[in-house]
Amino acid sequence: MTRCLLCQESMSAHFSLKDFLAFHPITEAKLCTACWQSFAWISGQTCQQCGRPHEDLDSVYCRDCLCWQDQGWYFKNCALLHYDAAFKAWLHQFKRLGDVRLAASFEQVMRDFHQERPEAIWLPLPSSESNYRKRGFHQTECILEAVGLPYEQAFLPSQSKEGKQALKGRRERLQVDRGIRLAPTFSYPKDQAFILFDDVYTTGATMFACYQALNQAGYQNLSGFTLAR
Repeated sequence: MTRCLLCQESMSAHFSLKDFLAFHPITEAKLCTACWQSFAWISGQTCQQCGRPHEDLDSVYCRDCLCWQDQGWYFKNCALLHYDAAFKAWLHQFKRLGDVRLAASFEQVMRDFHQERPEAIWLPLPSSESNYRKRGFHQTECILEAVGLPYEQAFLPSQSKEGKQALKGRRERLQVDRGIRLAPTFSYPKDQAFILFDDVYTTGATMFACYQALNQAGYQNLSGFTLAR
């Protein structure tokens, strides 16, 4: 008997004969069925660039991504969940309250996604030094380490001095200079595949800044993955 990492309710582990005969480590569920089903998983028609739900029959891209394309950014991001109350509650407990046990909540889903691109190296998007001092950990690195995916610290800490992003309006977030720079030691063959990873995709400004830094250094095999959109 184990406990759900989110609601702390008891839950039983359920393993099938197929699990035992698969000859690979069995991944136990981190969240109970009720908590897992409380998330709103993105499905159906989505924007072909950022992964948000999108039902505009006139374009396969949302308005945000059409704006990014005007700046030369064509990209493919996969997003798992809607950024709703259930995900915000999970994020608050993990990121604000520092419950790092939740880092592995989406382990199996992320591992399955990685199997589609096993040669790719994950790149956690950077946060500011002030956020690191406040929390004591970088949430994106914490998740990748808990899940066990190959990752590299490609970016220097964000140097943006424009204030807290969560307090900005949409237009401000799109326009702010994120101050993203590649680490001097970051060096790979130019055809290496990378997956840019963040917890939440809002306007795409941070993802775009990281993409730009990599693209200007000659890396072009780039895609993205975010937990929520």
